Amino acid sequence: MPRGFLASTPMDLSRYADVLLNVILAVLIFFFPGGFTLQMFAALAVSHVAIYGFDHYRILRSIPQCEFASMNVDWWAQWLLTVPCGIIIAAAVYKWAVDTNHHTWGYGIVYLTSAAFLGHIVVHTALLLWFVPLFGRRDKEPSKKSYKECSKRLAQSWFTANPVHCLRSSFIYKHDPPCDFCMAGKEHLLRVNEAIGQYFDDTAMEAEDFTESIVDMSSVAKNLSLRFSKKLDVEEEKPLSPRSRIQKELLDN
Repeated sequence: MPRGFLASTPMDLSRYADVLLNVILAVLIFFFPGGFTLQMFAALAVSHVAIYGFDHYRILRSIPQCEFASMNVDWWAQWLLTVPCGIIIAAAVYKWAVDTNHHTWGYGIVYLTSAAFLGHIVVHTALLLWFVPLFGRRDKEPSKKSYKECSKRLAQSWFTANPVHCLRSSFIYKHDPPCDFCMAGKEHLLRVNEAIGQYFDDTAMEAEDFTESIVDMSSVAKNLSLRFSKKLDVEEEKPLSPRSRIQKELLDN
């Protein structure tokens, strides 16, 4: 069986879509009478706390690694928040039109709510493009470290993370040793070959020793069995009531 079947699943960014979908479904309730608004947002808060707790545990204890190449996914997730915010504004305009008897406009209320929704998306997008970057951290100067220094510190590179290049190095260029493919948790298997730009070298991590824990558990189980047997002996030594004595005699016969 490949070891990949036993490994934990890698981290993905699909949680953005889950959270945004929950928020969009929750804010749609503003178009309806507010009998379940509090219950809806209370359930939304509880579900998101549960999602956060699960992801927090998974990131720290389960997933093999995280890889975020850019901020594109985060930026688009922030942009998609324009949809629930626009729905809230459209619902507010709709409630205002209904309360002021503007519902007699016919399709006019549809145009008004649509304009509020699209107008918010335009303003929100403009703020994300030009206003928010004003408060961001300035880009630092590019690192002046050489490729050799970075390759000694980082196992993954364009070469070791490219399976096609690793096959080409082994079967076409006949490098000795060839460029090894880097896998999470197996970085120590990379072999040094300075001629092809492979400088990373590491040793395997020391595996955990579960012998002591097994011995401790066996001693605990042994103590529990002894206590249980002593308890049974004590109960057998107790004098039986007449009713219990009759029941025992019937069972024995």
